[in-house]
Amino acid sequence: MKYENDPNTVPDGLADKNGSPECDVAIRCRYVLKEHTFSARILSYHEDGLYFESDTPVAENGLIFYELQDIRRWFSEQKRYEGLRTASLAKVLSCRETEKDGSRRFGATVMYYRNY
Repeated sequence: MKYENDPNTVPDGLADKNGSPECDVAIRCRYVLKEHTFSARILSYHEDGLYFESDTPVAENGLIFYELQDIRRWFSEQKRYEGLRTASLAKVLSCRETEKDGSRRFGATVMYYRNY
């Protein structure tokens, strides 16, 4: 699936066609083969990927691994977040600087690597 690279909106490809996946879930991310981690919040997701915002920019075409930080909250609200992967490898399709509440943020669209 190809996503639009519009820096001002959550890509349409990440909006659930049934109206579900606006969310606010904390995650911990790191580049594959690197030790540095950073925090982010998932704001939208789809069966093929997700959109998150972080204080840290991520490199386009980079490979990251993420996992949900508050797994207990996720399980208590699992129906709400149906289809959201608790951990996954993902390729960064785009990362754009955005400003939210006067602070500098980076919005990234990532596509899950398929499990075979």
